[in-house]
Amino acid sequence: MSSRNEKSGLPSSSPLNVLAAQRIFRECHSLSRFQGVAAKGLIGACRDLAQLDSPRKAEFEAFAARLEKPTPRNALVGNKHFWRADYMAHHRPESMASVRMTSPRTLQTETCHDESLLGRHLSDGLLYLYQTGDEYTGIFPVWDWKRLPGITCELTDDPPVTKNGQRGQRPFVGGVSNGQYGLAAMDFARGKLTAKKAWFFFDNEIVCLGAGLNCPTDFPVITSINQCLLKGDVLVSAVAGRDLILEAYQEAIRERYRFYSFGDVMLIL
Repeated sequence: MSSRNEKSGLPSSSPLNVLAAQRIFRECHSLSRFQGVAAKGLIGACRDLAQLDSPRKAEFEAFAARLEKPTPRNALVGNKHFWRADYMAHHRPESMASVRMTSPRTLQTETCHDESLLGRHLSDGLLYLYQTGDEYTGIFPVWDWKRLPGITCELTDDPPVTKNGQRGQRPFVGGVSNGQYGLAAMDFARGKLTAKKAWFFFDNEIVCLGAGLNCPTDFPVITSINQCLLKGDVLVSAVAGRDLILEAYQEAIRERYRFYSFGDVMLIL
């Protein structure tokens, strides 16, 4: 006697279910490969799944149609919290955001085939922000892996090497969603660094709050807003010179200056 798979609606022992899962895995896995193809490779898999006896037939057809020809009518709009994965996704017609958290219930980022070697902080409140879809394309070889978008991180001297089998330290992690708006929260701890963080997702705003930040070490602690590709020219030390800029940066670390920067405007406290 076979049981029914809640994800696909097919019997768990069905060969069709196994083949469909294998095809989706191959397509999704290829998206993360170097020079991987776009998500349109999933169209065929969704079409195949829609042909099967599944209560989620309409979802598969809608997914394929959205990938094949996105329109304002079929745009993916809403908010969903994936409680088994400590992950929240937020979609609007012109943007998308997601936050990934960590708890004792979920495994953190792992490494395999010499990939994701520096991904220790990828589940520490990583907040992706998309408007075009290309914000992070090809950025990973030059990323600062201790300044990932949205995370609060202790800038220790050691590289953030990925260790398999790691879990979060604190259980108060989760979210609520009504399908359109969402709230995600995390009682975060990594090493001696602890903090309470929350993300509120609205139509055109995301409010990020932090409290209870504590780290009794000599290393500086930062919270990154974003780290994505820049469009346009990059000027480095164009006015003051490289040596003076580096000296000022070291003084800012020693004196614990606080920077609020947006474009060409900066407030130093």
